[in-house]
Amino acid sequence: MAIRFTHGYDLIFKFGAMFGGIMVVAAGADLLSPISSPLERALKSNDLEWIWLILTLAYGIGGYIGAIILLGKTILPYWLPTYLHVRFSLFTKITPDEADRLGFLFDGSLGGIW
Repeated sequence: MAIRFTHGYDLIFKFGAMFGGIMVVAAGADLLSPISSPLERALKSNDLEWIWLILTLAYGIGGYIGAIILLGKTILPYWLPTYLHVRFSLFTKITPDEADRLGFLFDGSLGGIW
């Protein structure tokens, strides 16, 4: 698996989103532990460990995807790397709305096509 990035701020943003997603899932698991611990014990005592495994995997995958979406809509908006790159590397004043509209110019996933 390769992480594609177009500039340093984009790389920092992607690592921050990945790490932040893991932290949100871990915090959610900690908050849900009063509910999940008795459920886990009940399922394991009835020889239904496979249901617990499915629930754990579903929470991990679904929670991570949800956490990335949540972070993208709150503290790590998708226009942020473009804003930082244009503002501090290209030394151009830009608004967040302009950065949102210009983001496609710095998107490395388009296969080199603008």
